[in-house]
Amino acid sequence: MTELNIQLLDWQKQVWSDDTRFKIVAAGRRTGKSRLAAWMLIVNALQADKGHVFYVAPTQGQARDIMWQTLLELAHPIVSSSHINNLQIKLVNGATISLKGADRPETMRGVSLKFLVMDEYADMKPEVFEQILRPALADQKVVHCSLVHLWDVITLRPV
Repeated sequence: MTELNIQLLDWQKQVWSDDTRFKIVAAGRRTGKSRLAAWMLIVNALQADKGHVFYVAPTQGQARDIMWQTLLELAHPIVSSSHINNLQIKLVNGATISLKGADRPETMRGVSLKFLVMDEYADMKPEVFEQILRPALADQKVVHCSLVHLWDVITLRPV
């Protein structure tokens, strides 16, 4: 398999190596949150063996604008197909990375997730995680979920 050249900043390495089940990153603009999220999505998808990983933003348009090109750029050597219309990337191991919008929660029901990143969580209805996404993670023994920009839910020291 092709080797990925994962380069992380020091604070990203801390988040990456932390084994906490639910990770919360509270950081300002242009600090590298999206790049870290992309690498985490890619690596977890590679470990998922035909599983599903989701990147969820407040809207599908935001998900596309924030993450689509970054994922394609970083995962290029291991992408077997990509579909811009449904915002899905299939990797060589059969795993799928899907970009979703929290404004259309019905598109996320019924899937067992191996990994999840929620970006700009403060702009989402809490029910999206509580009623749809958390149950989709429930059958996994080891799951990591990155909730990026969880300003309104919990206050943490900045990274």
